[in-house]
Amino acid sequence: MKAAWLLALFGHNAGLAVSAVVLPVLTLLVVAFWQGRAISIWPPTIGPRARPGADELPDKAPADRMSQDGSMASGVVLSGRVTTALEVSDAKIFYEAIATTYDERNSANLLATHMDTLERIEQAQEGKPGIRVLDLGGGTGKNIATHFFNDEDIRWDYVDSSPAMADQMRRNLAGRPLSRHLAVYVGDINDLDLLGLKEEAYDVILLSLVLSSMPRMPDFATIAGLLAPRGSLIISDINPDYTQAHPYYEVRADDSSMVAMRMNPVRLLEMLQRLNSAALKLTELTSIGKGCPPYSFNATFTSAARPSTNGGNQDHRAVLA
Repeated sequence: MKAAWLLALFGHNAGLAVSAVVLPVLTLLVVAFWQGRAISIWPPTIGPRARPGADELPDKAPADRMSQDGSMASGVVLSGRVTTALEVSDAKIFYEAIATTYDERNSANLLATHMDTLERIEQAQEGKPGIRVLDLGGGTGKNIATHFFNDEDIRWDYVDSSPAMADQMRRNLAGRPLSRHLAVYVGDINDLDLLGLKEEAYDVILLSLVLSSMPRMPDFATIAGLLAPRGSLIISDINPDYTQAHPYYEVRADDSSMVAMRMNPVRLLEMLQRLNSAALKLTELTSIGKGCPPYSFNATFTSAARPSTNGGNQDHRAVLA
């Protein structure tokens, strides 16, 4: 429905009318997701409720909460191996310390999350092999970027705040065809405007297991401005209930010590509201993992209608089944 029609029907209350429709829909989507249901926006379907499965080894092992003075707070059982516990405000320090060992704990659920993301990228390639990808917080690149190591057509722009992670990304693709079409930027996702990225240039933008390592959500309006018409923003992350149950991500550091970072649960309703405000429309939301709660989620968004060069309005949508 066009904005002019809404104004004609509801006058100054048009915004309230839209919110009255959008917010219940977003809430329904979040509830369905928490129940482990697969969601498709078009055709509009919500799949069956997931059955509780056997518990699997968590990727984010619990550890005691550590205060700034090094003392332990009650509430979470200490694994005994952790020598340093950090918060997401220290994410750069954490990922610098684990860059060479980051991929040692790739569980079945984590790999399944990556594979779902790969399928969505490949769908975006259908009919357009030379797509341009912006990989935000791309880490070592293993299991996502390296899947396309032999692709002569794809273009890959990579952003990460950790120089050590960026170095691992370069090493993983060294000498491969993709490395000739790889641009690496070391910087903060919240400072994308400082990197000189071209607006409306990217067919796919990735936030793969990134939001839960950030103190706050990024500026989705800035990210939306980088997305090409008919482009896809693909966001995957850990289910917030899973993060609550397993708050710490524990990894062996480069020096063989054990470090942990308390992750930031991704509030799905807040995320959906922020993306909607940035004129990004949800086209698919899927839960991953057979546990209860499911391990992770993967969501795809596309840009809303943008003005065409001839002055009319054209609705650009990409619907992924």
